[in-house]
Parts: sequence; structure tokens; C-alpha cells
Amino acid sequence: MSRFAKYTHLELIQLAQKTIIPPLSSRYHKGQVGGRVCVVGGSFKFCGAPFFAANATMLYGSDLTYLVCSDKDHDLSSILKIYSPNLMVNPVLSEPHLKCESFLHNVHSVVIGPGLGRREDEVMQETNDVKFDNVIKILQYCVENKIFVVIDADGLYLLSNDNKYKSKMSDLLKNHGKYIALTPNVIELKRLQKEYPDLYTRFPGLIILEKGKNDKIISTNQSNDSTNEENPQILENTVESHCLKRCGGQGDTLTGCLATQLGWCNILLRDDENSSKNDDGDDNNNNNNNKEKHVIWPDRKRLENIAEYKVLSAYVVSTVVKLASSKAFAEKFRSMQTTDLNNKVGEAFYEIFGDTVEKE
Repeated sequence: MSRFAKYTHLELIQLAQKTIIPPLSSRYHKGQVGGRVCVVGGSFKFCGAPFFAANATMLYGSDLTYLVCSDKDHDLSSILKIYSPNLMVNPVLSEPHLKCESFLHNVHSVVIGPGLGRREDEVMQETNDVKFDNVIKILQYCVENKIFVVIDADGLYLLSNDNKYKSKMSDLLKNHGKYIALTPNVIELKRLQKEYPDLYTRFPGLIILEKGKNDKIISTNQSNDSTNEENPQILENTVESHCLKRCGGQGDTLTGCLATQLGWCNILLRDDENSSKNDDGDDNNNNNNNKEKHVIWPDRKRLENIAEYKVLSAYVVSTVVKLASSKAFAEKFRSMQTTDLNNKVGEAFYEIFGDTVEKE
């Protein structure tokens, strides 16, 4: 059982505020604490999903969000640029010789899947294969460079149903699961369980946020020891959502919010790693206080491992989105759309965590 399972809801929120919700401060520059997120998705059929996810990353608190799509998908990039001037749209997903480092070298988290489409649905099969080859290339680049990845929607379909790509994705998840989170709905989860009956033991370090009435955050064992009795560990979010409307795109909101939250965790973990290296290389640092050793949020507390950062992030995001959906539904009722949900994310976050400003 996860140690978090022993905590009350309030205790989990309080722990998150001390560990994974970095306060705002005038001393940070753009992207340093709010983070940089990249969303990979979109197709000629689905241009709303990548926007919803990317928009949610910024409304949750990211400083910069890139949206990577294909330039072959019927003016998709132009449409996405019109949707929002806040997003940086990069139509490179169908380039034959894609260089991931050109747009991923400084990001903290990546979303793969919203509106990506499926190979069998695409009009230009040859171009589409290049597109999905690049999706695999992006995933590989991310996990090899310790960039957190959230896989959702058509990204999950690639993993469960695409005969050409599922083995490649499976291998990456098996070897680098600690940097990956899956966010399946009920149908997507059934597909995954059908393809991988050992889903909860197959991918060490992976977390799965199962969306439902009570969201479940499942973390697999950190090693390949599938005999471990505590594998998997489950944390259930029983906070009630009063939203009865189910509109297309709600899952994209959660995915985007989770990407931003994991991006923050990446920033904090990198700061710890850099501080450790500095301590090892300079004995004079032994006399310095904690504030001098850490550039980012010096007074914060540390969690035990990467898995705890991911699990607590998933719980927090689940809570924020539940509250945001309740607020949107109370205001719009049957007419509620995903844009209404996104517009309540900031308000919900503030209601839970307050202003979170660093003390000078």
C-alpha cells in the first residue's frame, strides 16, 4: 500500500503545497519555475483536443507551451494558431528527418496523444507513417533525457492497438516507465488491459491515472520484481465532482494540467540534482544553509522518490480538475463545454492552494 493511502485528503493537499507547488516570485525568470511544456497531437479530424490540452497547461500555470503538430494535416497549424496566441505552434511532426532536440531541449514535460489520429483513419498513409515514426522518436528522446511524458487518447491507442508501433512504445515504457504517466478513460483502459493482461506489473515505475467517478492513481513497482506484494500501489481520489455533463475534451484538460504539474516536479528534481553535484564538488558548501544550496524554492520539503512526485501530482491534478468541472457545471449546466472547464482551472487551483507566493 502506498504511504499516501494513509493520509487524509487535507493532509495530501498540505503535503503537496510543501513539496510540489512552487511559489511565485519576482526573482525567477520566464520558464524557470512555471516551466515549459510541449503538447504533441492534432490531426485533420481533431484540432480541438490538442488545443484543450495545451490551453490547460497554461491555465494550470505553465509559463510557455509549445504545440507540435503536422504541417500535412489540412492547415491544422494555422487553425491552432488562430485558436490562441498564447501557444507556440510548431508544425514539424511530419518532417522526414525530425531533430527532437531543436524543440525539446529545454522543455520539462511533454504530452503525447490528444487528437493525434490513427494511422487507419489518415488520408495520406505515407506521410502519416512519418508522423508516427516521429511520435516514437519524440517519446524516446524524452525518456532518455529525463523529461516527464503524459500519454493519453490516441497515444494510448498506439500502445494498445497499433500493430506497427505498439511493441516500440511498449519497449520504451518497460525500460523508462518512471518518466511516464498514462491517463486512460474506461474504454482506453479496457484496450490496454486486453493487450497487456499484466499491465500493472509489466512497466516498472509507471503510473496510471484511471479516470472515473473516483480517479485511481496506480503506481507500479520500481523494479522488475513482479512478485512484490505491494505491486501495484493504489491511491484513490474520492473527492466528489458535482459535474454530470460529459463533453468531448474533458480528458484533455486533465492531461494538460498533469503535464504542467509534472513539469514543476521535473524542475524541482533537477534543482536537487544540481545542488547535490555542487555539494560534492565544493567542500565549502557544507557550511552553507539550505537557501544558498537550492536556487528553486529553498524552503521546500522533499519527497522520497520520483514515484511519489508523480503520484502526488496526479492526486492534486485530479482534485483541481474535479473542482473545476463542478464549478463549470454549476454555471453552465447542460450547455457546459470543455472551454468552460478550462476557464475554471485557475479558479479551482486558487481555491485549493491560495496565492502561493514566495516569502521574501
